[in-house]
Amino acid sequence: MISLDAVAYAPIECVIEQHSLDNLTSLVATLHSDWSERGTYHFKVTTGSSTNVQAGEFASLRAGRQELSTILVSTAPDVWAARLSVYRADGTLLCESSVP
Repeated sequence: MISLDAVAYAPIECVIEQHSLDNLTSLVATLHSDWSERGTYHFKVTTGSSTNVQAGEFASLRAGRQELSTILVSTAPDVWAARLSVYRADGTLLCESSVP
């Protein structure tokens, strides 16, 4: 499932993919780009009273899909929210995505 609330400067897109695994959902932060890129990402998932933040640097060596981070959450539909922000090395926002 691809986030419907996504902001990007084409041809680059931030996507939070969702995959069901028994009673868990895998949230995968991905970057889809038509060129190579370097920068940082910030992936935040809130579940009830807790927050999980994963952030770091990335370097895509070629165009295509790059997996940045994965977080597992409960499959209950209304107990989590996720947001992905990706920045160029100079700090310029490349794209953002959030679900639900």
